[in-house]
Amino acid sequence: MTASLKADIQRTGHSPNEISKHTFRYRHHPSGTLFYGTMAQDLFATHPEAVVRTANGFYRARHDLLDVSFCAIRP
Repeated sequence: MTASLKADIQRTGHSPNEISKHTFRYRHHPSGTLFYGTMAQDLFATHPEAVVRTANGFYRARHDLLDVSFCAIRP
């Protein structure tokens, strides 16, 4: 799938386990909130157990299995 749910993606560094950390905005989120987390596509090779495919065909990272948090950081 080539469509993306995210925009304004910026790499912010790596976790202690070398997982890429990012800030991003969801294209469909009306407030334009900035979020912090990781990209599921970055995890395929190293942490495939932390990637799930949603009903709409997009991949999602299971942050509960990683040393990278997922959170909203500002509107």
